[in-house]
Amino acid sequence: MASCSDAQTTLASSSPDSRMHVNYTLGMVLGVDDFTQEFAYLANRDQWAIRELIGYGTLSGLPVRLDDTAEGPRVRVGAGSAAVPSGKLVCVPSEQCALINQWLAKPDNAGRVGDLLEPASDGGTADAQTYFPRPLCGESLDNQVAAL
Repeated sequence: MASCSDAQTTLASSSPDSRMHVNYTLGMVLGVDDFTQEFAYLANRDQWAIRELIGYGTLSGLPVRLDDTAEGPRVRVGAGSAAVPSGKLVCVPSEQCALINQWLAKPDNAGRVGDLLEPASDGGTADAQTYFPRPLCGESLDNQVAAL
């Protein structure tokens, strides 16, 4: 059946489905959407394998050190890599450091920490270990290094 109109309609591009693999055939010309879909599939497969087979935590490096300085305590995190609970890999290419007092002096940062350490619903105080088990394990980081 042929179209009765010369007007062409293009479908709006939607976000790729990470469960679908591109079905390559001989002579197929690949477009941007095909590569985007294949990347989404492969990235999801890697994250699924890491999440289900390996788990999350420090893969290498990431030593944490706390130093006393004239400006207050300084935390240092060495270079290394980790897997976060979503299955994404995070790389810290070089040592990172921050002065805790300067970081907490920023209202947004102090508010975020205060929210996490509010008293528990049972009347006790929340355990900081619950919220900060190891560097880079929190989903809230979303693979971005927070400005310290």
